[in-house]
Amino acid sequence: MKIVKSKVYVSENRLVNRLEALYENVPSGTCAGCTRCCSESVNMSYVEFLNIHEHYIGDGSIMDHPDFVNRLIRYYLLELVQPMKCPFLNADNLCDIYMYRPLPCRIFGNTTKAAYESNYKEIKIQNVKVAYQLLQESNLKMPKNVVQKEIGFCEDYIVDERLDRNEVQSMYDALVNMDGELAFKGFLKPTEFNQNLVGWFIEALLDEIDPKVLLRTMLSDLRLEALKAANLG
Repeated sequence: MKIVKSKVYVSENRLVNRLEALYENVPSGTCAGCTRCCSESVNMSYVEFLNIHEHYIGDGSIMDHPDFVNRLIRYYLLELVQPMKCPFLNADNLCDIYMYRPLPCRIFGNTTKAAYESNYKEIKIQNVKVAYQLLQESNLKMPKNVVQKEIGFCEDYIVDERLDRNEVQSMYDALVNMDGELAFKGFLKPTEFNQNLVGWFIEALLDEIDPKVLLRTMLSDLRLEALKAANLG
């Protein structure tokens, strides 16, 4: 299993230590706990996914977490149809992986407004590209409230200092370098760079289930069926 071998490499080569050192550069602050920012499947590096998988799943199976699996699959199937909360947000409105959350979650509220708006501009461009691709390939329209969804800059997060665009970019560059090392060692394909949180865990879930190809096709088809239903509504 690729994940197991990847985690062994990450541990033996102290990539987790580098990741933790990177996280320590993010200023600490006080969060109001409104969960407004927990409204999308953030893009993240493979090394961050492996870190989350290690602490949340360990050596067990994703199927050992049925509540999470239900939230994960529901998010995957419906994210193109309606705005949704992150599947790691549990029934108590708390983040299951807060201690190991990825960089985008850590810097939310910690950046200057200019840095935040610059980053979110890229996210909205990505959303438009996905919507256009679906329209061209499947003649399906994503709902406008999904394509144009925006999480406003957090004014409630209290922090003494904020990261500017250069500081944020430097952190992302460090993550890219770690993923580049994993790619060089054959643990990551170039096409797999910068997937989102749900995407990584869906792939990990599929890796546990046999036959994988059948389930992957079924999930993909159901996802499109959900979008068709939304277009008929």
